[in-house]
Amino acid sequence: MLMESLRRTAVLLFLPSLLAAQQQGAPPPANPPASPPAAEETGAATGQLVLEAAPPAAAAPALQEPAPPPAPTGPPIRVLRTGGLKMETAALLLSGQQGGPLPFALLAFPVEKQGERVRVPVLVEVDGSALLDEQQTSPLHLEVSLYAIGGAGNVQASLMETVEVDLGRMEQEVQRGGIKFVGELDLLPGDYSLRALVRNPATENIGLRVLSFTVPPFEAGVRTVMAPMFSERSGAWVPVRALASRNRPAPLKALAGDDLPAARPILVLDRDMSFQVAAHQLADGTDLRLELRRPSGQLAADFPLQILGREPAGVAGIEILTATFKPHGIEPGEYDLRVVIPGAGSDFRSYATSAVVAEEEVGGRVWAEFSPGGGGGRDAAGEAAKQQAQRQAAAKPRKNVDTAPIEAAYRDALRLLATGDEKGARAAVSALETRLLIDEQTLTAVDLGRAQYAVARTLVQSQPESLIPVLLLHDELYRDYRNRNNSTLSIHARELVFALANLYTKQNNTPAARELAARFILGLAAEFADHAPRVLRSRTFRRALDYDPANETALLCLAIDAERNTEYEAAKDFLGKLLKKNPKHIEAKIRLALNESRTNRRKEARRLFEEVVRDESSGAAPVWVLAVAYQELSRLLLELGAHDDAERVLRAGLRRLPEDEKLSLQLSMLLDLRKDRRESRAVLEAVRPKSTPRGFDSARRRYNEIPTELLEKERTGLQQSAIERLPSLAAAAAGAKGGQA
Repeated sequence: MLMESLRRTAVLLFLPSLLAAQQQGAPPPANPPASPPAAEETGAATGQLVLEAAPPAAAAPALQEPAPPPAPTGPPIRVLRTGGLKMETAALLLSGQQGGPLPFALLAFPVEKQGERVRVPVLVEVDGSALLDEQQTSPLHLEVSLYAIGGAGNVQASLMETVEVDLGRMEQEVQRGGIKFVGELDLLPGDYSLRALVRNPATENIGLRVLSFTVPPFEAGVRTVMAPMFSERSGAWVPVRALASRNRPAPLKALAGDDLPAARPILVLDRDMSFQVAAHQLADGTDLRLELRRPSGQLAADFPLQILGREPAGVAGIEILTATFKPHGIEPGEYDLRVVIPGAGSDFRSYATSAVVAEEEVGGRVWAEFSPGGGGGRDAAGEAAKQQAQRQAAAKPRKNVDTAPIEAAYRDALRLLATGDEKGARAAVSALETRLLIDEQTLTAVDLGRAQYAVARTLVQSQPESLIPVLLLHDELYRDYRNRNNSTLSIHARELVFALANLYTKQNNTPAARELAARFILGLAAEFADHAPRVLRSRTFRRALDYDPANETALLCLAIDAERNTEYEAAKDFLGKLLKKNPKHIEAKIRLALNESRTNRRKEARRLFEEVVRDESSGAAPVWVLAVAYQELSRLLLELGAHDDAERVLRAGLRRLPEDEKLSLQLSMLLDLRKDRRESRAVLEAVRPKSTPRGFDSARRRYNEIPTELLEKERTGLQQSAIERLPSLAAAAAGAKGGQA
């Protein structure tokens, strides 16, 4: 069974290259259109510090209005059979990877046993704004693929369907929330890994999620409580049901209509929250509590449940309970929720759902509104707080604010910093900002930022280098505020660092000063680049590049972002600039090679890959870099029909990386095609799944990640730079007269 599973995986990984090698003279695939550059965030919209305004765009010339198109016919939404997957897509599904530019939430919960199998409804919520990003044609097609992988690694059930949406009639509805797809899988009791992939074929944007869950046997005498089901606000999503589900009765009353539960609910602190939960053989009056656990599994809190009602679920032995509780005393963030019976033994099972806890209810209760561009995770509650801060700033009328006392308090804090009391200065500035922006809310972030900027401008005019310790102070405050999950203060600190770095380079426009400013900007990015919306990442990396056009880290990060969004020519441009400065940058070289291959420049890609694997200095490269280089080079050689060279590369790669499972699978498949079945089997038998060191099994995931370790490295040495410039800050602070610094 294991050998057959490995062989199937090898086929999925390698067959696209084999097919390409056989299609001589086939036309190359068209390059996807590059997406328009993302607009930079502006303080006018966010309540952040703005020092310069962009000129208004020129008005477009008037055009004669065309005749209205004929009214569309047919349903605005259709569900079609996908008709099979690309081999590469299937390989991604089976790989267990997660991520991608299409964020979505996933919920699966078993509800009813029919014969030997159990019905498992699956909810897939795809963020509409991300789905429509770069979409230039109608109709929209969304491919939804679900694979249920059993404990032995084999596929137990699958669902592959395409949702077609007429954007002429439904674009606003999709943009407002997104698409909620409802399907079903029939599974035997046991443990499963649900692999879900969503894809927009027009833009090639995809999303991948993995969800581990257990299908219970619904045995007599075993009490079972399903995942909590929280209601969604009306019209939050465009509901779409899978084809196979339409001919079957709803498994639960709660799943019968379009008012479907949230796949990833939003809970609001200190607010009564109600939900429904399906329970099997649960006696009336049972003491129930709701556990909240962090994603790490650590128990954060448990709350008593008040049961408001019980009703039949339409399934024998199962009831729907309506319960309420009030979350309090916990930090905003992501949690797993499950209903439990205190002290229950092996005769009780319960299942969890993922939820976000936020301080305020902002714009409804849809997870996509709380975490734009990322689909959840660690900054969801922070984004909610950010939106709340924007609302407050927009609601406050502009007025003349007496900032003299604020400037005086800020100068006092900076004098502490000048004496070397960084901890005291940080506490003083934090107290000032917290009081004004959070406790009293007497100022907007714009007013406070202008007051602090005015003090900094006076300092830098006296001593240009005095601003470096101040920059580091606010960089540290930014990290403090993020650790406290206070998005209002962290956004203010971040924007102040941007403004002060710009002030520093204007006053001290030397290459060394500009390089230092770029390092401050990239040091900030280390805190948010792995999950922030692309517009913020792009703004940050481009700002660093404005200061230091040859900064390798900024060029690499921009290339990765462009590649993840299928902008391969833009990625090649950034990588070319990086390699011009540093021809030995091995990671840039493999990325350029892969992007050359994607734009049908295979000979150039081959040259670059071969340079990497031949380069003696590549021995110092991270394992994942070499793993990707050998895997992609062998794949490319097969596409070019160079089978002997592909085998040579695979064997050379295994000599250097003997525990790389994917190289072994590729070699086995190649040998099998050559009818060398005995050696092919010997290679497969030598593979030891799950014993692979971390560097190998995370190679693909690491390739797609923003390198936060490099961003942190840019920060190295900034503290020493700040210490060396404390005398400049002391001199500037000592020159303060009459309330000026």
